[in-house]
Amino acid sequence: MALTLEDIKSLATSNARGGMLASVFAAQAILESGVLSGGSVLSNKYNNYFGIKAGSSWKGKTVSLPTKEVVNGQVVSVNANFRVYETPADSFADRAKLLLSLSRYKEAYTKTTPKEQAEALQKAGYATATSYASSIMSLVNRYNLQELDKKKMI
Repeated sequence: MALTLEDIKSLATSNARGGMLASVFAAQAILESGVLSGGSVLSNKYNNYFGIKAGSSWKGKTVSLPTKEVVNGQVVSVNANFRVYETPADSFADRAKLLLSLSRYKEAYTKTTPKEQAEALQKAGYATATSYASSIMSLVNRYNLQELDKKKMI
């Protein structure tokens, strides 16, 4: 079952913590999974809504799939091992846990606006796409996701 925009908003809001803005969290899920335009194989079949790769510390199931990366300014196709989750909720919870555990993202979660946080995540190496922060902000604005941050603060 594919997630709806409301599902994404709810999961992002309930899993955002440690300075994470629910607006950015939701926009990342929309962007990374393509869920609002049919979804990726990774999200639809393997419940991975953030393209989280399976590093050596991951002890769960994995799947190898082709992906695009930007290397030296060029888009290249590579195969990568990705984490597999039982449910979409597991993907959101693991993404929050993973990013809060990595020191390179610590500064990003001190930022208090979606734009600042998206730019800090990009600067910290969250994604290889040079337009990542602007893509996140486009989704935040298109779906009025900044409203999620206001709800979270209440």
